[in-house]
Order: sequence, then structure tokens, then C-alpha cells
Amino acid sequence: KENLLKKEEFFSGSIIVNLPEYDKDSLHQIQRKYDHIIKTHIHQCLSNEVEMNIFVIEGKGNEIKAFIRALEKIPKVDSVKLILAI
Repeated sequence: KENLLKKEEFFSGSIIVNLPEYDKDSLHQIQRKYDHIIKTHIHQCLSNEVEMNIFVIEGKGNEIKAFIRALEKIPKVDSVKLILAI
């Protein structure tokens, strides 16, 4: 997937992010920056104060890669998973 995202081609897919519920502000700042590639955002509070966020995305590979990297830098992020629709 990493090699695909180096291209300037358009991709569609989903990103699943799990992080502590109290760290939502960091997520919202990043979300605003990449709003142009986010088609849908769904979030659900899980047990143990963990929040699951699902982003349906569409954009250039390099933009998607930058979005993922920004999400991975959120302090205490539990996981960031990319699923491409190719």
C-alpha cells in the first residue's frame, strides 16, 4: 500500500483510527486540515473510553499518505489502519 500512495493517482478507501476519547481535539485539528479528501466521518465511543473513527476518503495518494502520517502522530493513538478500494 505504501508504494501505491506515492503516486499522484486518485484512490478511495477507509481509514480506521482508535484513540482515547479525551484526545479528540488533536483529531479534529487534523480532520479540518484534510477535510477536502474526507467524504464521510463516523465515530463511536467504545468501552474503556476509546473512540473509534472511520473516515471514508478519496484523494491523491500523497494526500492520503500525509493524512495517515498526521493521524499516527497523535499522542496516545492506539491504531491507524488503511483499507484501499482498488
